[in-house]
Formats: sequence, structure tokens, C-alpha cells
Amino acid sequence: VTLAGARWRLQAPLLLGGGVLALDALHELAPYVVQVVDALPRWLPPALAGVLLLAVGATYERRLRDARRLRDALGRLR
Repeated sequence: VTLAGARWRLQAPLLLGGGVLALDALHELAPYVVQVVDALPRWLPPALAGVLLLAVGATYERRLRDARRLRDALGRLR
């Protein structure tokens, strides 16, 4: 569905297929993610979250511009 939506420049099939693909990948990888998180020291996940927040804040303007470009590209689809 995702490939067909991209091929024929249709917005709904592209977004629907991409969403289902992301949810399926999350469902399949969840047990492995839980195992990895359980093996980490207790202080590491909050530290990684802090580093992630710093990176997101530092690149906010660029990501905002990219999101606008993506919105415009999706708006041009039928």
C-alpha cells in the first residue's frame, strides 16, 4: 500500500501504509527493546533522555523547516 501510494502520488495510501509499517515494526521489536533497557544501569535511560532533549532543542529550527517542507510535499499529493 505504501509503495502504491508513493507510485501514484496518493496521500492516504502512503500515510496509511507508512503508519501500519511503523506500528508493526514497533510491535515486533518491543520485546528486544525491553531486554536491552533492563540490562542498562538505572541512571542511563534518564541520561540518554537528557541528551536527546538537548539534541532536539539544538536542531529545532531545522526540523521545523523540514516538517513544513514535508507538509507541503504531502499537500501536493492527491
